[in-house]
Amino acid sequence: MDNKQQPVFSEFRNNVRQRILKDMLQSVRTKGWKLLILDKRASKILSAACRMFDLMEEGVSVVEDIEKRRQPFPQLDAIYFVTPTLENINRIKEDFDPSNLRYAHAHIFFTSQLPNDLFSNLSSASHVVKKIKTLKESNVEYLAVEDHVFHLDMPDTFRIAFKQPTVDRDLDAELKAMAVGLATVCLSLGEFPLIRSSSPLTARFAALFIAELSKYQNLPDFPAKTERGAATLIVLDRTVDTVAPLLHEFTYQAMVEDLLHDRIKNGQYQLKYVDNTGKSKTKDVLIDENDTLWTNIRHFHISTTLEFLQKRIQEFQKTNKAASLLQANQAGEDVSIKQLGEAIRAMPTFQETLTKYSLHQNLTKKCYSRFSKRNLKNYGLLEQDLANGEDAEGNSPQNLLGRLTSLMNDTSVPSKYSEDQRVDKLRLLCLYAASQGSVDSSVRALISQTGINQATVEKALKNIVSLGTGVQGIKKSKEKQKGKSTTFIISRYVPKVKEIVEELLEDGLSTTAFPYVGDAPGEGGKKEVKSLKKAQPAWAKKEKQETVLSGPRAIVFVIGGVTFSEIRAMGELMEAQHREIIIGSNILLRPSDFVDNLKVLERN
Repeated sequence: MDNKQQPVFSEFRNNVRQRILKDMLQSVRTKGWKLLILDKRASKILSAACRMFDLMEEGVSVVEDIEKRRQPFPQLDAIYFVTPTLENINRIKEDFDPSNLRYAHAHIFFTSQLPNDLFSNLSSASHVVKKIKTLKESNVEYLAVEDHVFHLDMPDTFRIAFKQPTVDRDLDAELKAMAVGLATVCLSLGEFPLIRSSSPLTARFAALFIAELSKYQNLPDFPAKTERGAATLIVLDRTVDTVAPLLHEFTYQAMVEDLLHDRIKNGQYQLKYVDNTGKSKTKDVLIDENDTLWTNIRHFHISTTLEFLQKRIQEFQKTNKAASLLQANQAGEDVSIKQLGEAIRAMPTFQETLTKYSLHQNLTKKCYSRFSKRNLKNYGLLEQDLANGEDAEGNSPQNLLGRLTSLMNDTSVPSKYSEDQRVDKLRLLCLYAASQGSVDSSVRALISQTGINQATVEKALKNIVSLGTGVQGIKKSKEKQKGKSTTFIISRYVPKVKEIVEELLEDGLSTTAFPYVGDAPGEGGKKEVKSLKKAQPAWAKKEKQETVLSGPRAIVFVIGGVTFSEIRAMGELMEAQHREIIIGSNILLRPSDFVDNLKVLERN
């Protein structure tokens, strides 16, 4: 073991990690090293919660893709972590064909429950059965990407769920697959929650979810006994707020995902930096939950992020022992051999920390650069007026069409960002149409200015209008009621998901607009939890504070994708209300993904 700081895992993410490392890998006893075989989905589930270092600690030396041609190791046992599909069953049977035996024995772990027909298929192959040493269901069908955030890696849900006319067979298959995934989330949490829905679609999904979760009721210790009280699952769909996915969100994580998505692949960013010898270097750096600096600052507003990082770097260089001793030595001051040795031994940690600071400085500057070159300040100001229906002073916004026309005719953006500008213009045009509730002649006259095929733009505009701008029956957020949601005028919009969950936590959510599905709470079934109001938004705080959580959990699931602004808003609510909120969806939704969905969605 090295002396590097080990990441701190939340209970939610740690559940997945423990199921993979302890319940799966540690349970398999082998004399030598271990061979792990994954399919694409299981690989994503594993990667979200574990590092390669974790697997090596458990003796895994080879990781293989079940879908690819693999080298046989007939003297080794194989550990399979795969989804329960007919294709995977057939691949396992092929691996143990007596005429071409690839492995000695099989330890099979499925990501979710193995259907009876597939179990029968597998058990009918006697040559495989005698080779199986382990057959278990891990029941982890989701990616725990953050401490309180998950998704199911199902990018096609939006196009299937909101298609009109509905294709029932496709919709039911998609909803059932989501229900299976969400059921494993609740199983990991030990929760059989009360359920609220927001639309016929979400009620349909909730019924399937109850059926899937009920399959686990005979398991010991499920649901878990707790003094917190039963959790509430609120199921929403993307039509609850079609504005949030179109807006430019100017907090750090959201800007990285929106503006730098072309520079980040699989959570890795190519960092150019100068080392302690003055040489320019390049390296791929991971941006994930193991980076505590990232988790502390990702919801900061971008205007405070760079200042915060610069201050922290200066403090680190002043207070770090290795840095101060090496600087003293370079300045010709007396430094003992022992002190110099201590400094050299501390250098790897020093360099690693400095690299992290350099990474986030670099990312922040890149965000600022693209913000400026793409004229996003003016876009943001108009977007906020359209989204809120009022300007920063609370008055009716003026000259909306004129400002829209001016931005649509803007040619000042450098050509290297021309594709981004086309998307920015389409986002703005969609937002304007949604705010007006129609696609009139003034909007159609601006379509050619997007630089995108006219029929494609018209389809996107028609779709955003037909989807609507959100559910009724919710109050304005307390931030809006006070008229000071934020000190940043280009970040005034409060996602409707936040307003809904805020009412839910305070037991004020309308049972007419958000009815219970299945059991409703009995008399006295709700635990009174006082609301602790926040004096300022989370991004204004200089340091992330540890929040003590109490009371029943809230689980929020959004069909059609969840935005990074909504994820940030749930973090703010947790700090304000001291309640745990787990938010998830079929996929994490970037604005460009939402626009792509609008372009192709079939709605008649």
